[in-house]
Amino acid sequence: MSLHISADNIHLLALCAIPQLGAVTRRRLMRAFGSAEDVFKADFEALCEVEGISDTRANAVKDFGSIGAFEQKLENVRASGADIVACGGPGYPAPLESLGEESPLVLYIKGKWLESDANSVAIVGSRKATPYGLRMAGRISSDLGAKGVTVTSGMAMGIDTEAHRGSMQGGGRTLAVLGTGIDVIFPAGNRGLMGRIETYGAVITEFPPGTPGLAMNFPIRNRLISALSLGVLVVEAAAKSGSLITAGHALAQDKPVFAVPGNADSEYSEGANELIRRGARVITDAEHIIEALSPSLKGLRRGGEAARMPDLSAEEKALCSHMGRAPLHIDEIVKLSGLTVPKALSLLLTLELKEAVKQEEGKRFYIK
Repeated sequence: MSLHISADNIHLLALCAIPQLGAVTRRRLMRAFGSAEDVFKADFEALCEVEGISDTRANAVKDFGSIGAFEQKLENVRASGADIVACGGPGYPAPLESLGEESPLVLYIKGKWLESDANSVAIVGSRKATPYGLRMAGRISSDLGAKGVTVTSGMAMGIDTEAHRGSMQGGGRTLAVLGTGIDVIFPAGNRGLMGRIETYGAVITEFPPGTPGLAMNFPIRNRLISALSLGVLVVEAAAKSGSLITAGHALAQDKPVFAVPGNADSEYSEGANELIRRGARVITDAEHIIEALSPSLKGLRRGGEAARMPDLSAEEKALCSHMGRAPLHIDEIVKLSGLTVPKALSLLLTLELKEAVKQEEGKRFYIK
């Protein structure tokens, strides 16, 4: 593990596992008593004398329970292949240190954060995404990945999931910031995705082992998504959406906010369209983001999109020539290409397997 687990580190990790305490109050306690172990040794009255420590928080410290039982949880985490990294130590994502007092004292990480991941863009949006939103998230993240830009998101269903997948499909890296413990798969359907992200990026959380997917955790983790990134792109978001919280963190951190415009009459686009009305830059292509962030981006790959295109047969290329990034129904594809329905579907299946074409509901296909 990146953080050597000494007796005091065990107490530090335990202190970070108390949900009633935030990053700022943990630091205040450490400064007041000198070490995490001494925080747990302090009496109730002494704890309450520390700024920001209410009776409830003091009781949470005194009622923590067995350090030994918590140590066993850490052993299970280590056995799963996760690292525990301390703020400022090896493996700790440098951009998070910009949060100052609000930066996590410790992180649990599967995979690795690399220095190149400082070239990161956050892509967030609705869990109940429309086919349009999923298509835009997938295309933009894939093109960013092909250029060497890391995509950061929260591994929720919908836009987050498509952002992670798109980045890896484009040959890039992706970071997933969890609102759960590193040993909790949430949502459960993303187990396979989490495994791929560990290989092609990193899964990161400040929450201790066993932490479930509580609603209050996700707004807390959103500050890390924006802090890890040079800017935040909102693809689809309702009027009251966690994605808007991430955008708010970005603005507070003096980072640009981008938005993909959506249908004016769609509830899933109200938040993104409102961001545009308030000055967010309109994004319809990855190049728009790269242009806006060019002073900060370093070492981008050239010709990334062409490099990732699969080898196509003459028939496949001919079919693709009739298609674009706007979905076409199979009937329209047959009409344009002159192929029979069975032949067109056979070629489209091969193109899907080559990840050159994608299908959405209603037998509608488009170039990725």
